[in-house]
Amino acid sequence: MKIMDILHIMFDKRLYGRGIVIHSLPSLALAFIINALILSTSNAQLLLPLYTIIFISFVIFAALPAKNHKREFYAIGYWESMLFLMASVLAETYVLVGYLRGAFGYNTVGLFAFGLLFSISTIALTIAVLYVTVLGQRVSLRESVGLVDDFFGKQKMIWESDLSGFSNVDKIIKHLDYGMFIPKLFDKGLFNLTVLWSCNMMEKIIDAVVHEIIVLNPEKRDLFRTKERWLSYPRKLKNLGYKYSAEDKLFDFPDLWNKLRNKIAHHNSRPTFDETYEALKILVSFTNEMPKIIKTWLKITSS
Repeated sequence: MKIMDILHIMFDKRLYGRGIVIHSLPSLALAFIINALILSTSNAQLLLPLYTIIFISFVIFAALPAKNHKREFYAIGYWESMLFLMASVLAETYVLVGYLRGAFGYNTVGLFAFGLLFSISTIALTIAVLYVTVLGQRVSLRESVGLVDDFFGKQKMIWESDLSGFSNVDKIIKHLDYGMFIPKLFDKGLFNLTVLWSCNMMEKIIDAVVHEIIVLNPEKRDLFRTKERWLSYPRKLKNLGYKYSAEDKLFDFPDLWNKLRNKIAHHNSRPTFDETYEALKILVSFTNEMPKIIKTWLKITSS
């Protein structure tokens, strides 16, 4: 991959939104300040500018694992990453303070012990910073398409309000509960499960909507199946009237099933970040648009 492509990944503005400010910056700032104080108290003030550059560069570099560039990077949860970071900072501080107080001694063995423990604690801190940064960046990425933590909870209330007055809609709305897991799957870097779970939730809703339409008006059955079998989910969704009209889209919603979802399910393929991001865009669009589509169909078939 060209250097410009890597720079484009690292400086993607979608990485540095609300998610990283809330989930990462407070802890990163604390880790930075503590390490800066360590350098200041150990007569290494001249290293502060270099340390600042390295720290900021490392945070920017975290964009590569955040997008699963080249290989998958599985993040840990928010509280686990915070605990890991704080423990690493305290361990590094404890080792350095012990050295300054002469706890290791100043012979060869003592210096070796200090160097070993300080190296281990520094490596642990570096990994912790990576975990914290990646988590915040991934939250920023999904929030840039509107998939916030309580997205499906709010959508459930919107669906209930928009579809009130129609019977059996609770059988449709209940499937939104499957979406509650999707943000966490994406945050952890499980892009293949993110795509599969997104498709699974949409499939359950499509099936429930089609079932209610056919129950109310059996003549509409031919729109959703042939004599031999049911139509594919993209065909059903198209016949329901759904259109995916996002700008700069990587692919349209039929390709989500025909090319991406089936490839993951049947060939254990690993989706790229861009493919996963497009799947989330379709998921959010679908969830926003379906109440109007369902309401229109239920009015037509029940009249």
